[in-house]
Amino acid sequence: MSLKKTLRIAIIFEWISVILSLIASELLESRLPTQLQEYLQWEIEQDVLISELWLLIPLIAILLVGLIASVGLFLFKPWAKKLYIITGIVGFGILPFLGPVVDHALTYTVGEFESVAFGFIVALLLFTKVYDVK
Repeated sequence: MSLKKTLRIAIIFEWISVILSLIASELLESRLPTQLQEYLQWEIEQDVLISELWLLIPLIAILLVGLIASVGLFLFKPWAKKLYIITGIVGFGILPFLGPVVDHALTYTVGEFESVAFGFIVALLLFTKVYDVK
């Protein structure tokens, strides 16, 4: 299998992992213990996201740029390699400022597949010649 095909499969795997994680989050939230469900309800009532608007706007921008970068990678656009890596680093840098996240263990596990795919894609981009665009 060629490296380019491997990269495309990894990108598709990352997309699928993100979608499955979002679906699992919605489906499994009702299966959380009562205290965690109460905490999530309290978070909604406090409008935590609205009060953290200074962080929400850059986060949405990073998510959109990351999606654009991954589509660009899939299409082997020259600008996508650097954009994907920079967006990933900035995205991981923002994570500590988001505060506590409450998720079901299965949702977290599926989300970890996305992290593994991201690492695999970055390794392909940095340590192979998969992205030599001429």
